Amino acid sequence: MKEMTYTVLNLIDDEREAQDAKWGVQDQHNDDQWYRILAEEFGEIAKALNDKEPEAALEAEIIQTAAVCVAWIEARSRRRRIEDVERNRRLYEKGRISLKTVLEEGWCFDHTDSGEIGIAPLEAGKVAKNVVVKEADNAQVDNPHN
Repeated sequence: MKEMTYTVLNLIDDEREAQDAKWGVQDQHNDDQWYRILAEEFGEIAKALNDKEPEAALEAEIIQTAAVCVAWIEARSRRRRIEDVERNRRLYEKGRISLKTVLEEGWCFDHTDSGEIGIAPLEAGKVAKNVVVKEADNAQVDNPHN
C-alpha cells in the first residue's frame, strides 16, 4: 500500500473512533437513514468549498464523509452477519445443515441455559460452553462431548 494511502486510511480510522466515541455504534440506522447522514456530510463539503474555508477544514469534512461511508459499510456487514447467524441457526434446527458445515463456514454453536441454540462467529481463543476454538481460520475445535 502506498504511504499516502496508509496515512489517509489512518486519518479515516481515527475519525471512525471519534464517531463511535461520540455516537456509539450506529447499527439502528437503515440504508435510507445512512444515505441521509451521508448526504448531510456531502453538504458540509459543499459548504466548506462555497465558503472558501481553509484547506484543513475542507480536508476534515472529506475525512468525516469517508468515515461515515466506512461506518455505513460496517453497519451493513454487522447486519448481514446477524442475518447469517439467524439463517444458519434455523437451518441447523431444521436439520438442513450439519454442525460440520457450520464450523467450516466459521460459526460456533452454543446451547444457552434456556436450551436455545446460539451461534457466534468463531474467534481464536473464544470459549463457548463445551467448545474451545483453537484456530479460527480452520474452524478446528475441541469438543469434549463429541
